[in-house]
Amino acid sequence: MAAISMEPTIRNGEFITIDAFAHLFRSTSHNELVAFANNYTKGKIWVFRVVGLPQETASINNGHVFINDAPLVLPNHLLTNDYSKPNGISGKFTVPGDYYFLLGDNPEFSNDSRFMGAVSKHAGIGFARLASP
Repeated sequence: MAAISMEPTIRNGEFITIDAFAHLFRSTSHNELVAFANNYTKGKIWVFRVVGLPQETASINNGHVFINDAPLVLPNHLLTNDYSKPNGISGKFTVPGDYYFLLGDNPEFSNDSRFMGAVSKHAGIGFARLASP
């Protein structure tokens, strides 16, 4: 992986596996890692954490992420992250149907849904996870 947006979960240079078929048989859940193609960076695959599902309301307040006005439950190693970002979304954002609100685990260096908005589920390639050596 050649990016820092998902550190410390996935470190620069580590390999990931992408399950390209699982999303055809089950729904996506909060905190899952997804891989998708981005129209702005043709040929590159991006990996982010799903935080907002279709029709949910996402907001960032004092650096914390809220989904439907409830604090987002994040993995322990991400609890100290500050997700506030200048020029990112402000206020509440309703995730459109068939879209996801995605965040990187390294918020200071992640151009995620706070900038590009929600990502279509049709851009998804599959679920991502760190590859075992």
